Amino acid sequence: MAASYVARAADGRVVRILEDLVTRDGGLLQQVRSAAKAAALAAPAPASRLSAHNAALATTARHVISFVPAALGDADLEFVVDLGQLQGRTIELGHYSSEVPVQDALF
Repeated sequence: MAASYVARAADGRVVRILEDLVTRDGGLLQQVRSAAKAAALAAPAPASRLSAHNAALATTARHVISFVPAALGDADLEFVVDLGQLQGRTIELGHYSSEVPVQDALF
């Protein structure tokens, strides 16, 4: 098993955004099937091969996130909403805000 730190994030929200970017733009998966994990545990690859593969993936992840603005934590976020739930309801115009739940740093 091998792991590398690729970035430091202010909170879990930023981590999720970066994970999605690395998955989309770097092609690195966030999930591994349990069957693949079991197979890897049953017949582990040599440590040198794991380290080299991990280093290559970490380099890819760092490259992808190097293009992310440093102020990502202050960036406006877009949300997807189901406007169908508003059908038949009266909408009162005005300026409204609410707290967005934010997960603390994972590590």
